[in-house]
Amino acid sequence: TGGVAGDEVERPHPGGERLIAPRRGVSKMRITVSGGAIGLGELLELMPDASVAVDAEGRIVAASSALSNLLGYDAEELAGKPIEIFVPEMLRAGHAAKRRDFARLPERRSMAPYRRLVARHRDGGVIDVLVSLQPVSTAEGPVVVAALRDISALRQAEVAFRESEAKYRALVENMADGLLVADRNDIVRFVNPQACRMLGYSEAELLGQDVARLLMREADRAAMVERNRRRAAGIAEGYEIEVRKKSGELLWTSFSVAPVTDVEGRFSGSMAIIADIAERKRSEAALRSSEIQLRTFIEHAPVEIAMFDNDMICLAASRRWIDVYGRERPTPVGISHYVVHPDLPERWKEVHRRALAGEAQACEDDLWIQADGTRQWQRWSVDPWRNTRGAIGGLIMFTEDITGRKEAQEAILAEKAFSEAMLDSLPGVFYLFDQTGRFLRWNRALEAVSEYSATEIAAMSPLDFFTGEESERIAESVRKVFESGHAEVEVALT
Repeated sequence: TGGVAGDEVERPHPGGERLIAPRRGVSKMRITVSGGAIGLGELLELMPDASVAVDAEGRIVAASSALSNLLGYDAEELAGKPIEIFVPEMLRAGHAAKRRDFARLPERRSMAPYRRLVARHRDGGVIDVLVSLQPVSTAEGPVVVAALRDISALRQAEVAFRESEAKYRALVENMADGLLVADRNDIVRFVNPQACRMLGYSEAELLGQDVARLLMREADRAAMVERNRRRAAGIAEGYEIEVRKKSGELLWTSFSVAPVTDVEGRFSGSMAIIADIAERKRSEAALRSSEIQLRTFIEHAPVEIAMFDNDMICLAASRRWIDVYGRERPTPVGISHYVVHPDLPERWKEVHRRALAGEAQACEDDLWIQADGTRQWQRWSVDPWRNTRGAIGGLIMFTEDITGRKEAQEAILAEKAFSEAMLDSLPGVFYLFDQTGRFLRWNRALEAVSEYSATEIAAMSPLDFFTGEESERIAESVRKVFESGHAEVEVALT
């Protein structure tokens, strides 16, 4: 469930990175993930168990989606509710008293698995759970992070094992996951068929074997000894580990392990539910590789491109982006886009909000007038990116500074306007046409003298203004112009 030691929060991230944040200010804390940042609610989402954060008054301040799924509540309806909403009514008064006692002397606590704890589902039912508690200090006051693990299946299996060996076997032999029971010395005493299939051994080959020696790599055996000590102390836990199959192949598995006690409540061994997570691990490795490739592409792209999280903290940026938009910072990575650019127009912030809601957007030319008066034309596109859960993890922004191009276009338009004004100011008729006889430019005097409109002139040929001999003389003069560069002729307009 993670934890706080000293002044820091530190735990592995599913992508392989480490998460570290100051202990103070947890409700607003930012936790760096390879240059990005997450908040308390998002931290709860990263925890492997259903998790909830409670303030000093016992009110819920944050809850993970896993908790909503486990207990049937929407996160919105939990905000501000007392934590006793999860406690069966007959136990609430006692729980409130124990919570106040805990608040007077808070400490990290793992609940003993042999003590039956239940959580109340929204539909009124109860679920067997293991609960660990972690007090955390924040700028707004202390909070307690509670992690709940559904152990209903383990409880059911344990009860079946105690009541009837036959009933127990009927239950576990049809489980989708492997189940292994070891005695207090970690010697295998029972395995179900799925565990045998998963590990490649027959039941006879597994029974009587030392779990660590048979299945674990030598480098992991010391850790297994320590886990067995915790189990003897009544601590249940979950972990992921590679086990060695009979073929010698290593297989990624998830172990959910709980102590087993005899009828007198004394520790007698361990029960482990084993899930094959090899496919998930391959997917995670592929995702990490994809993320590395994406960030590498962004950093080396010959364009202005950057990647941001949901809080607009920069995760990666190309060298071109840093050169154009870094504002003399060596890198914007780890810094809010709005800190680097406090003068961004509100319309662009709305673009970011819409992109983070899932809407890709683009613009071919957009003027940004910066705080110092600098005018910069941009072409841009903003697209959301998604994380491993399919949720939007942030946005990717591509921009291109097209100021030079826009200034050139404006200069061309200004020159055209100036030349047209000059032509219109000439006292006589002027027009320009190409070798095919298509009009290119003319002044207003031609329209006035010929009494043709601009639309009509655009569809005409210069010879259309003349008839008979005058038309032939004009045609001859035009031919001489394209041959020698000059000709003069006097004719009458029709």
